[in-house]
Amino acid sequence: ETLGKTNSHNKMLSALWRESPFTKIKDTEKVMTMASLLHIDTNNVSFLSELVKKSKVSMTIWLKRYLEAYLKPLIHCFYKYELVFMPHGENIILVLENNVPNSILMKDITEEVIVFNEEMNLPEHVDRLFTKTTDRMKILSIFTDVFDCFFRFLGQILETHCNYSENKFW
Repeated sequence: ETLGKTNSHNKMLSALWRESPFTKIKDTEKVMTMASLLHIDTNNVSFLSELVKKSKVSMTIWLKRYLEAYLKPLIHCFYKYELVFMPHGENIILVLENNVPNSILMKDITEEVIVFNEEMNLPEHVDRLFTKTTDRMKILSIFTDVFDCFFRFLGQILETHCNYSENKFW
């Protein structure tokens, strides 16, 4: 059966056009999804531990660079503009040089952006991004998407696969 107005499967058909990250990086850099940091292979080897070994920097330095590349811009956007994203692992592209994080690229954020700042005059075609809420609720965007949905898993991998204390990470 062909797709058309009467086919109930039409709602399952979609396409997403993505801009290549390779136009945004230097020749000496490479990209990978942040979700890959949580990968454990069938031999129980952590991708993160192997990546850090190849970087030739300590885990502490690697994590510091990672947090500067990933968390620092999110915190900046939150406190300076009251602008938040849903920066979970699969929509963050890590930009690495010598296997050490330099920066991030965000993808698929069309519906995953919220503006809390009432004073920001948004153009009409994006005013749907504004959400009115309490200060207590605003910070949940960082706590939930970053700490609860990603860092808690990363902390466990650091402890069990990288010989890096979860307490030291926190």
